[in-house]
Amino acid sequence: MAAANKNIELYISDSAKARISDFRLNLMKEELKAINEKYPIEKNTVDIHISYALNTDEGIEVEFYIRNSCDRVINFDQVALMLVKECLVIATIDADLREVGNIPPFSAVPALVVFKDVRVETEDLANVEIQFSNEVEFAAIKTVEVDIDNIPENLQSKYRRTIEKYAANLPRLKKDSVDLNAYDVFYDEEGNINVVLFIRNGYDRNLRVKRFPLGIYNADDVLIYHGEFNARELAIKANSSILTIVKIPKELQPITDTDLSKFRVVFN
Repeated sequence: MAAANKNIELYISDSAKARISDFRLNLMKEELKAINEKYPIEKNTVDIHISYALNTDEGIEVEFYIRNSCDRVINFDQVALMLVKECLVIATIDADLREVGNIPPFSAVPALVVFKDVRVETEDLANVEIQFSNEVEFAAIKTVEVDIDNIPENLQSKYRRTIEKYAANLPRLKKDSVDLNAYDVFYDEEGNINVVLFIRNGYDRNLRVKRFPLGIYNADDVLIYHGEFNARELAIKANSSILTIVKIPKELQPITDTDLSKFRVVFN
């Protein structure tokens, strides 16, 4: 089979790019260029190549690139991966790659997993390879497009475009699922933390969200709040999404007046 006649270029979504330094971005481009030169990819192929592997307390941390030489967008669900050294399988994982999102045609995206099922412990991780454990069904997830249901009609166009761009850069929503994403986190004048949430409903029916856990990390990745939010049966229409604001009163914050120029919000 002939090699792909187009270059495989690095693809990073705008939302992810905002969290990556220019130095790291250029490094990834150079890594991918080296992979493309060393391992020419055939047409209509998806493959994976390692960037680095290192031993950690959790297991073997591996960053790798997924390359797509097909003329269509692909995405993943659960994928069985293995680490191989000198033809010996040293670790395996059933990796959830949904957060990788869509991989455009003739593009490559970085991904990171930690192999916790280590079969053969080794300090020398040079020349290890990452491989699919079996035949992978690409684009196996049935995904849905969801409209934003409650953007105010009188919202200035520049703010509307920012919200729509943010929504477009989120990973595709799996059908019959619900997900929560933090659009913004900021302090108001009273010192309350305001979390602007973007909630998506991939079901073909209306849903009501009653409560969910919420953890907020500041710019130094320090947990500044964790608790359960009572949504009071927040309604979301079928195949739709909404913006809503969660307010954390100042008196409930273990740490106050911290740097929220960067943030991370978890829902567990």
